[in-house]
Amino acid sequence: MISVDIGNSFIKIVNGEAKKGGVTVSKAVMVPTPAGFVSDGNLLNLQQLSETLLQTIKASGISSHTICFTVGSTEILHRELIVPKGDPKRMILVVQNEMFQHLSGADQYSIDYLFNDTPVEDNPLMQRVNASGMPKKMATQYLTLTNALHLKPDSLQMHPSAVAKLLKSASVNGAAVAQKSFIVCDIGTSLMHLYLYSGNKLIFSRCIKNAFPEFLRSLLMLDGFDTPEQIAQNVDLSPAALAENTKLSFPAGLFISSLSEEIQRMIQFSLSRRLNSPVEEIYLCGGVGSFKGLAANLSAQLDLPAAVVDRLSTVSGALTENLSLYINAVAAIAEP
Repeated sequence: MISVDIGNSFIKIVNGEAKKGGVTVSKAVMVPTPAGFVSDGNLLNLQQLSETLLQTIKASGISSHTICFTVGSTEILHRELIVPKGDPKRMILVVQNEMFQHLSGADQYSIDYLFNDTPVEDNPLMQRVNASGMPKKMATQYLTLTNALHLKPDSLQMHPSAVAKLLKSASVNGAAVAQKSFIVCDIGTSLMHLYLYSGNKLIFSRCIKNAFPEFLRSLLMLDGFDTPEQIAQNVDLSPAALAENTKLSFPAGLFISSLSEEIQRMIQFSLSRRLNSPVEEIYLCGGVGSFKGLAANLSAQLDLPAAVVDRLSTVSGALTENLSLYINAVAAIAEP
């Protein structure tokens, strides 16, 4: 299966197969997203975008006839709902009804949900679910793109649901996390997704716009950073490196502090949920999340271990490095 994650700056394409307990990747490629083609998950130039994808798929030698997409956007709404326990086959109707009561214009959204195992302490007959609503117009854009590619559509998945499949039985960077609470931060060039996990299970997620565009403009004014590609390859955001580079330290400090504040908000939220254990670690992924030194700086600010996701026990095959850049596309292939 081909899995595609179209970001504002890069398109990630993975060819792989779902295996019991994970995904085997045969090929992974990444190309820049042409300027003006994508905005906050919305596809703005479907014809030229389909041509870019077809050329990339052909050039990389990928031959699968089935495709899935994964998308993240601030336009996708996330709500934690408390609903009566009942027949799982009817749960989607219950969740849809609850979302329609919470949202204006809810009929313009496609609704999906994941069970949340955090108990409802004062009412054992109720349960928590993490519900998401994707604008139907966005879903239509991806279906139109699939038809233009002449491929069989498999699914369109939201980032939180996709990543939850991949992490539900995974060890991260060789370490077991089944008994831990941790936060995954997917930091791209415009958006930041935060996922709170406890015992490999997704408890809560949110998507926000981040301050990287402002940080990028500051970097492009400094010597040695002429293009975004040079920045990704050369910037070092570790505390030691910033102490030596006074021109970089100020804009970098503002950007990293903004990320730290959002993660701290998620940590404070976790305390209100009375999880089995407090948040013990921060895992980073995404293009900006993989920047050299960022994990070390966030670790120092938050006083918690932080690391880029290099390995997952549920992923095998071609992606022996740079997994953090492709995690959403890989996750979409995994079985529910």
